[in-house]
Amino acid sequence: MENTCENIQEQILELITGTLSAEKAAELHHHISRCSACSEYLQGLEADDKLLGGFAEAMQPRLARLENRVIEALTCEPSEEPVRSISIWRIIMKSKITKVAAAAAVIVIALFWLLDLISGPNMAGVAWAKVTARVDQIDFVHFYELKFRENRVNSSLEGWFSDERLVAKKHNGTMFFDDGVTETVFDQYGQQIRKGPSELGNIKGMKFFEKITQGLMQYENEDLLRQVPSHVGHDFLIYRFNPPERMEKWVESVSITVGINSLLPVQMKIRRKDQENAYDLYIFDYEEREKPAEFFETKSVSKPPQGKAEIVLDGEEVIINISDSPGIDAVEVRLYNKFFDDIGELKVLDLAVITAEGFRRGICRQMPLKLNKENRFSVGDSKHWPDGKYRHVTAKIVIRPTEKDNVYLAEISCWLDLVAD
Repeated sequence: MENTCENIQEQILELITGTLSAEKAAELHHHISRCSACSEYLQGLEADDKLLGGFAEAMQPRLARLENRVIEALTCEPSEEPVRSISIWRIIMKSKITKVAAAAAVIVIALFWLLDLISGPNMAGVAWAKVTARVDQIDFVHFYELKFRENRVNSSLEGWFSDERLVAKKHNGTMFFDDGVTETVFDQYGQQIRKGPSELGNIKGMKFFEKITQGLMQYENEDLLRQVPSHVGHDFLIYRFNPPERMEKWVESVSITVGINSLLPVQMKIRRKDQENAYDLYIFDYEEREKPAEFFETKSVSKPPQGKAEIVLDGEEVIINISDSPGIDAVEVRLYNKFFDDIGELKVLDLAVITAEGFRRGICRQMPLKLNKENRFSVGDSKHWPDGKYRHVTAKIVIRPTEKDNVYLAEISCWLDLVAD
């Protein structure tokens, strides 16, 4: 290709836009008609021009909206003009730049527009008040509570909260039921160990998240509600709060991780200062997963005793067979009077368990008791068992008078935990 072709091809861009004089355009057409290289160059450029020009035309409505958004951002006032062909485009097409270059400019603008959509709003300025407002709309939470001490989990709890009702289970089997009025607690054996006022209902009108953080965060504090994230990740925000003055002795800080799209807390970490390497971690999810059966039917507040029999005051010991208590076959009970110098005569109890292996282990001896009241005893060791294994035994017994003189009804429940080597 001759050097003159290079000069001709540099002017073909202007030929396409019609900015050349008629005389110069005629010279170019004369050369192109006799030169296959320049003819192919012109055809390729016209095809590119048509393709990019069509893209630019298609982008005009979107670019118009983008232009209006820019105007609104600069003037802080909404644009009153309807969406139209963007004025920037008209300015470009009136200049001597070619349609190819104009389309390239449109592509650049479109990329900024797409990046604006992808990046979304500026989440660094989302105040904590927006998170609390979002939480107020939620009526179901599934959560875990993990207490870390010396960099390991010391205790854990899994819970469900829905319709102002809480059911939670600790790692040791303890169950909590709270309906906003009364809290009932059962041990791992299903025996009620506590009943009292609700822990959830002590602050009327509070939502779940506020209730479990009560005391740590002051929700009426305007400074707290204006708090913005300390860190913005790809899909999460982290808020950090200082503890209230009354808790500064044992709480170092509270950090809450929030989903960037949902604005719902997914994790809360309470770092403690009263213990080394200690913190409490809460994990939340909001999917309506299967709840435990206990959520729908609260445990019975009472349970029939595992064994009962009549015993005679100051008589022989009585063997009471035990059912539904793994590891324990029977309980040996003796009831008698004993005189104490400082308080006088009392009814006392000797109690021992007989395991499935035939081992006998005393739980209490000469233990004063109250009639018609639950008396609870427990013991745990390894040295008093023939096989040297550690066992923990718990027994609850109620002694009730009968219509017969010196005859009482003993109702007893007991459990055995065998600790593996």
